Amino acid sequence: MNEKAFRLDFAIAIAALLVSAAAAFALIYQTRVIAQQYAATIWPYLSVNSSYSPLGVTIQVANDGLGPALIDSAQLFIDDKAVPGWGTYLHDLEVNPALKNVRASISSSSFGRSTTIRPGDSKLLFAIAFKRTIAPGVLTAHTVGVRLCYCSINNSCWNLLATPGNDSRRTPQPVSDCTENTMISSDLSYPSSPPRKK
Repeated sequence: MNEKAFRLDFAIAIAALLVSAAAAFALIYQTRVIAQQYAATIWPYLSVNSSYSPLGVTIQVANDGLGPALIDSAQLFIDDKAVPGWGTYLHDLEVNPALKNVRASISSSSFGRSTTIRPGDSKLLFAIAFKRTIAPGVLTAHTVGVRLCYCSINNSCWNLLATPGNDSRRTPQPVSDCTENTMISSDLSYPSSPPRKK
């Protein structure tokens, strides 16, 4: 009799342990799902939008997501070469004979750590407007690339590499964190070459 009672108590204890483990697993899973749902409600989604025309070019960064985008690093590439700002692009345009004596108005913004784009907003990256039409292909003769690493307010991060005028609708890729500390300067001056050593 005692042996049967012991077996019954043991079976009840095992069943209680299994039920407790299942409840704990369900609680952990539910907590994780809720955390993922909350994170999805504050995710930013950046895209680089551009418009090229015979009168100029405009490049903007838009946040089509649900939360603010905290930009941690930004890098500009001209013809696949990393440059600090738009001065290199302007210099390459200035030496083009098709743009000789063509007047233009230029706007640019700095992008880097501490830049924030709210959901539904966009921020001008670069714009140039010519006073008269220019030949097709002048503005696209040099490839422009933009790489942005940005995070949400809960430290989920993404990396976006876009080529305005080409494939600027690339999808941001999730990353563990933003490791670089680079920025795109609004300075429009062409960087001078460092002095050569004698």
